[in-house]
Amino acid sequence: MKGNWTGITLVAIAAAALAIGCGSEKLDQASAGSATPAAAVAQSTEPSLQSPVVEAPQAESLGTNVAEEPGPEVAASIGDTLVVPGGVVEITAEASEDVVEVVLQDDLGRKQPLGYDAEHKTWRTTYRVPMRVPTERLGLSVTARNDAHRWRRVWLFLGVRSEGSTQ
Repeated sequence: MKGNWTGITLVAIAAAALAIGCGSEKLDQASAGSATPAAAVAQSTEPSLQSPVVEAPQAESLGTNVAEEPGPEVAASIGDTLVVPGGVVEITAEASEDVVEVVLQDDLGRKQPLGYDAEHKTWRTTYRVPMRVPTERLGLSVTARNDAHRWRRVWLFLGVRSEGSTQ
């Protein structure tokens, strides 16, 4: 029984030494044989036994590293958060320069685009509050997208009151 464990231990040590030796050989080849960063990058993307890394295929096809590109930035505001059914509110959004589309969606699933106001460098739309809202609170999401199909969403919440209410 003791002999089996010794054999298994020796095989494990040999496998570890082989893996470490192969890794250092690749490292020596990359540092000695490549003078350009492109060659070093090409060698570093080879699969390794030590660290399984999965590359995103769309990053290579786009020619840029999508993971490094940040998503857009957006901030939305509304004039009055207490509304009545059938009322109209104006929604304004400020977004980073890379944004190409901003869309408003309510809790009921209705969507509408915001238009870009070049003079004020903002995105704007008017929203009509539905006549029948199932709750006293209505959520509106404002989603900004850029050319790289990255997006960011912010939320606005409206308090819906009946017209006869004095709250």
